Amino acid sequence: MLEALKREALPLKEPLLRLRGRIAPESGEHAIRAAWNEAMRMPLPHEAKAALASFAYTDFGQPGTVVADTRDPALGIRTLRFANGVMLDIKQT
Repeated sequence: MLEALKREALPLKEPLLRLRGRIAPESGEHAIRAAWNEAMRMPLPHEAKAALASFAYTDFGQPGTVVADTRDPALGIRTLRFANGVMLDIKQT
């Protein structure tokens, strides 16, 4: 995929730069162009490969007890109420 991007990307030759702010730089557009050119000459840092962390949520405890299960056919919403007071609304989208 990176090769395709490199092949299809257009080079940035004299791109249009715009700065919006209350105060213009002292050297005006020359300062903006110089900052851009300096940034483009800098090498890109290599990203460090991060180790994959394990999934944090593996123990959910005891399943709750459903005390009410209602459906609203007009809206297509199913509402579950659990013994601990938690409510869950389900709607297929």
